[in-house]
Amino acid sequence: MLHLADGIEDSGPVWTSWAFIMERICSLISSCVTSHLHPDGTLNQRIKREAQLSAIILKYDLYDELDLSRPGDDPAEQLSRSEQAYDEYPESILRFPRVKDFRPDDLIRWHLGVYFVNIYGQKKCKWQHILPYLPESMTRWGKVRRRHRGDKIRGAIAMNPEKNRDSSFIRFELEVDIYAHQTRKKPVFVRKVYYAQLQYLLVVEFTTRINTENVKIPEPETHVLAYVKPCKTGNKDATVELASFKDRPTGFETPQFIDLNSIDCVAGRVLRDKKWYMIDRSRGVARTMFIQDGDRELEE
Repeated sequence: MLHLADGIEDSGPVWTSWAFIMERICSLISSCVTSHLHPDGTLNQRIKREAQLSAIILKYDLYDELDLSRPGDDPAEQLSRSEQAYDEYPESILRFPRVKDFRPDDLIRWHLGVYFVNIYGQKKCKWQHILPYLPESMTRWGKVRRRHRGDKIRGAIAMNPEKNRDSSFIRFELEVDIYAHQTRKKPVFVRKVYYAQLQYLLVVEFTTRINTENVKIPEPETHVLAYVKPCKTGNKDATVELASFKDRPTGFETPQFIDLNSIDCVAGRVLRDKKWYMIDRSRGVARTMFIQDGDRELEE
């Protein structure tokens, strides 16, 4: 979806140039060639058998009986040697490049402390109290893909501008306390939309229980965090209105960590008048759900 804007500029309305049906057929038949000596023969046999099977299904109404697809048959659902999935994040698969012994610098550890103080910190906890419990080394990943042939997102550290389309920009949603800087007021949370550039993904594993005055980790947990640079789009939702940010370093906010599950999808961009306008085709798809502690029922 990232190349749509350029394609419309080059070729006009999409209905004049799209060839998805033919591309799908080419993808199907290209996988049928199993012989280097006689590629035409194997290709013809596969197409003939597909046609015969389709004719039988249509004539005798055997759609269910001759449905040869089964759960787990999709190669995209299988993990390769360069991928890893975590039980806590069943819909996401992390991908190479990977650094198994990544040791974050002081700035990254500060960002981690700010993130985890909201999760494990007690009433008077500050980010400094979190630092002693952070692991010295963590695993860093450069890419992630969603299961069921979902989006493939490439972190900025894995980008090669000369070879790759920029699929590092994402949409995510957070619930934000509008009175966060007024500690005497009761928190009021509202949902806000963000667009950001994914830098990389970090796996943080707490292996022991911790119960102190300031920090409480009830049980070992694994967190997969995305290190992102939010764009200054004013929390506008690009599915319903124009959302843009300046084409300069000041167009980004301070980097931060977010949970991998907060990411909705990959987002595109188009440059106009020294501004990047976000392209978001996620309207109508599933959204991040925020559940307060103790909630047992979900509203439809």
